Amino acid sequence: WVVESDRYSVVKVDLEEKLRLHEIERSQLGDGAFPEDVAIADDALLVLSQRNGETTDHCVSVFSASTGEFQHSFGGWGKGRSELFLPTSMAVHGESVYVADRGNHRVQVFRHADGMHVRSIGLDA
Repeated sequence: WVVESDRYSVVKVDLEEKLRLHEIERSQLGDGAFPEDVAIADDALLVLSQRNGETTDHCVSVFSASTGEFQHSFGGWGKGRSELFLPTSMAVHGESVYVADRGNHRVQVFRHADGMHVRSIGLDA
């Protein structure tokens, strides 16, 4: 799975066969969303996305890594606990996903299975 920035989509590719196996289009991420980063956790494909503007979704959408089927999302635009403002990247460790929440000067930690906010690390934590 890779972010295809010029098409605003996320694509599952077979590198050996050079095939596009599946595509998650921009419309599946929310109206006008820009995918920023992807990560895999078990059979979950996590897609970090944001939209330009102050009151739009900045979230992590969770899809099945094998089928691309949408499962749930978490986060959302804002400055409060569990909210994101200009998220730029993420990393998975165990059951946790760490999201670089640039606009809020912190790292947000969530459980990827259900999106529950675990804690915040940083300036505005």
